[in-house]
Parts: sequence; structure tokens; C-alpha cells
Amino acid sequence: MSEELEFIDAETQVNSSQGTTFREIILNHLAKISTICTKEFKEGYWIDKPVTTSGGVFITHIYKEDTRDAYINAIDYLHDLLLPRFFNEQKANIPKLKIEIEKINQELEDKKKNFKDINEWKDEKLINKRRLFQQLSLLLKELKYLETGSISD
Repeated sequence: MSEELEFIDAETQVNSSQGTTFREIILNHLAKISTICTKEFKEGYWIDKPVTTSGGVFITHIYKEDTRDAYINAIDYLHDLLLPRFFNEQKANIPKLKIEIEKINQELEDKKKNFKDINEWKDEKLINKRRLFQQLSLLLKELKYLETGSISD
């Protein structure tokens, strides 16, 4: 009797009998951003780790991710998710938030050419992406998106 083994990545596995809603995607992504924010923001690096086998000792090279990049990419993804969905809204402060978000993005683009050192550039992006995240959070609040049962797909 042949049995197939299936390996499931717990981070990406979604068990929902009703499917995944846009709101659930946003909330899950916010949880991932929260996890990233609880770690120190630092440059990525390689470590060498010895592994003992029956044939001797081998060295494995393991990369530890740049947590600055993880945060920056997570904010960019949230931005990309929210823009097409909510930026045609005309409720209260949403047009003002849209202008502020566009301003932050333009400032960052303008600063890009002034940096030669990649780590200084990542640190600058990190500061600006935090400002962007704050504006996106205000957008979610304005839409009452984080309140229970307020928006449906």
C-alpha cells in the first residue's frame, strides 16, 4: 500500500470553510506586519553552521533575512492591496489620506537618487514606509474596516 506524504506550510495554509475574504486577507497581513515589527530591524547576513554526518562535517550556509526589507515589502504589499479597493471612496478624510500617501511615495522617490549606500537607503525607506503604514492605518480606521462586521465583500 503506497501512501503519499503531504507537507503543509503552516504559515500559508488557510483553513476556511467559507473561503478567504478580502477583509481576512488584510487582517492576516496586518498580523504578519505586527510580527515583523516585534523584531529588531537589521541587515541580512549569512551564517555558517557545521553539520555532522556519517561522512564527516559539512558547513551549511544559512541566510538570515534583512528584516528592514521584510517590513518595507510588507507595507508595499498592504499599500498595493488597499489602493485599488478603496481609493475611489469619497468618505470624509479619504481624499486627504490619499494625498498624504501620494506625498510620502513621491518624497521617497525624490530621495532615492541621493543615496549611494544601500544600507542608508534602506534605513531611509524604513522611516518613510512607517509613515506610509500610519496613513494606511488611518485609512482602515476611516473606513471602519477594523471594526467587527463593518465591511463585507
